[in-house]
This record gives sequence, structure tokens and C-alpha cells, in this order.
Amino acid sequence: MLMPHILVINEVVGNNSVKIKIKFNPLKMSDARTYYARMAHKERPHKEKKFYIPLVTINFGRTHMNPQVLHVLPGQKLNTTSISFTCDKCTVTGVMVRGDDDSVSNLDGAQYRVRKYNDDKGVEQSIIEIDFDEVQPKFFGDYFLMIQNEDGSEEKVRALTVIQIKVDRKVLAAAVGEQHDLTVKYTCDDCELTEILCRGESVLNQGRFTIIPTSKEVSVRFVGFEDSMSCVYMGIFKAGDTVYGKSLVILETSDKDVPITTYHRYKLILFLFTDSSIKVPKAPLFGLPQMGEQFEHKVTYECSGDCKVDKITVNGVPLVPPPSTTRRSGAGSTGFYAAEDNTIAVRVTEFSMPFVGLYQATFSLEGENITKNLLEIGYPYHADGGGLSAESDAGSETAPSSSSE
Repeated sequence: MLMPHILVINEVVGNNSVKIKIKFNPLKMSDARTYYARMAHKERPHKEKKFYIPLVTINFGRTHMNPQVLHVLPGQKLNTTSISFTCDKCTVTGVMVRGDDDSVSNLDGAQYRVRKYNDDKGVEQSIIEIDFDEVQPKFFGDYFLMIQNEDGSEEKVRALTVIQIKVDRKVLAAAVGEQHDLTVKYTCDDCELTEILCRGESVLNQGRFTIIPTSKEVSVRFVGFEDSMSCVYMGIFKAGDTVYGKSLVILETSDKDVPITTYHRYKLILFLFTDSSIKVPKAPLFGLPQMGEQFEHKVTYECSGDCKVDKITVNGVPLVPPPSTTRRSGAGSTGFYAAEDNTIAVRVTEFSMPFVGLYQATFSLEGENITKNLLEIGYPYHADGGGLSAESDAGSETAPSSSSE
């Protein structure tokens, strides 16, 4: 009979396999023992003899380690992560990874190495160094060192947890004059949402965004929508000494009732509307290109009136028009656009992290501005294979100001 703090979950996998998960909350000294599964025949449980098979043996080891926690973003470049530990003249035989999806795998031996030295007191100390390079979705989870001590005893010790800040991002196309009320939820253990930016400027003093730290929510209200509100609204999170940027709301102008004239008279705002419109394909999502490689994507749009492209932005930061001269070698990473014959070409000469995010185009139509989503560069891919959706959690992320080591 198991104690109340021990939870067992079993799941049938395929025709002849069973996955068993044992969760200790919390793990106590008295839990050190061998755990068995009692098996019975599925079709004849009372006739066939029951038998027991050992599942796991828990022993409290001799290895001393302070596990680290890394808050990272998909696609982020990480420095080498170093973790110190003390053991009984041990050998690290492997590193097991338990992913966020409960998958279990072994870390490639080329990704880590162990160094040993004697401290001032002559005690042997060990350091494991893990190279992540570019963070991928499979890297999120817990990392356990598989340790064999000098006497042959084995231990499995958690050394590292890699997590990301999750945001229930909202993607919205709004018509002029509409009101929209949204709630954006975010999830992280020890982070703080400190600021919300649009085009690099704070929006917290405008009354549209309210941060609710206790429930980890952001209350959003857009009243009397106009195109100037179209933006990629970036949340600035702080976790420890590291700062992250992640998109909270992506807002564009819909095709409904495009205004061509507005004027004020006795504080009454009147709108005249036209049938003119701009249609842009659903914004695709691209995985991260290799750093330093060239990126290019073309978008063809339909315009039923007199329109032109005024600007292209990535996370609110403007791209420059096409350069008038050939780029000199060694000039660094440059992003620009070219608009011709109802086609917009977005180009990045040498891709780098500042170009990760949501790209928007602002058109001038009959003298009024209309902002549309063009494309997104992010990681990982959406479950549906690409494109923006309100349920999406990926993309529009910026690298932290510092990397954990």
C-alpha cells in the first residue's frame, strides 16, 4: 500500500507495453526502497497467477550538487553551462534527459564533458560542462547525471532544469472603432513581467494594459480601435539577473470598413468609408535560419485602391528601404525590404537574433494607414505547420540580455 504522497500513473502504450510513472511529492527518507509492479492477466485476472516485477530502487546517494535552472527561449544561443558537484571518486556514465513531454533520452556524449580537480583541502571536485549552442524544443526538461561511484554503486542526480516562459499570446485583426477586451496569461516559476512595449515605447501609462502579478495575467482593453494601435506588443520579463522579451499581443487592421477621411467637429468624430481594401495572405511562420545566412521571403498582396507600402517593421522596429549601393563585405547583418508590383520582398543579409519576430507592413490607402501581418520568424514551428493563430505560443521572442553559465 502506497503512502498518500506517492502517486502512480499507468498508461497502456500499444498492444503489449505499459508506461508507469511514480511521482513523489515530496520525496522522503522513508521512500528509499525497491518498488514493484504487481501484474495480472488482462483477460483472466482471477485464474492466472499474479506476479511481481521490480520497477525502481531508490537509494539516497552520496553525490552533493546544487541543481541549476535555466530560463531560455527557443533558438537562443547559450554559452557553455557549467555545474559543480562532489562525489565518491565517481564516473559520469551518461546524462539522461526527461523532456517536458515526459520523453526520456540520453544526451549526446559530444555535448558534455567532465573535468576534475582537487580543492585547497585536497577534496576531489567535479565540473560537468554542457554545450547547448542553439536551444531547441527537445532541450526543455530535467537533466540527470548517471553516476557510478568507486565502490560500484550507482546514482541518478538531477543537475539541471531548462524551462521557458510560456505566454498565451493573442493574435487579433480589428476594425476601426471596435472595442476588444483580452486576457493574456503567462507561466513561469520565478519571473516578473516588468514592462510592455510597442515600437520600443512603454504602453503601461496608456491605460490599455494592466499587469496582474498575483494571477500572472495581463488585462488588455482596446477602445475605439485605430490603425496606430496595430503593433507587436512585447512583454519584458525578468528572471533572476536575466531579461527576456516575448510577444503578448499581435494586432493588425482588418479589411472591414477602411476609413478614407476623419474629421473632428464639436468633439464628434465622423468616419467616411470606402470599399477599397488590402488583402495579404496569412502570415507564415519560418523556423530560425542559420546565424549568418541570408534570409529572403516575398509576399504578394492585393490592393483595390490607390495604395503604397509606407514601412516594414519587425517587432515594431523599422526595416530600411533597399540599399542604393551594393553592400560592402564585412558590413554586418542588415535587414531591408523592397516593394514593387504588389510584391514585398523582405531580406536579411546575414541573419542574427534581432531579426527574430513578427514582421508587419503599414500601407497607405487613400491617405489612411492600414497595418497587416506579413510573416514570422520563430522557433519552434506551430503544431498546424505554420501561420499565426491566437492559440500560438511560439515566435516573436528576443534573446536575453545575458546568458546563464
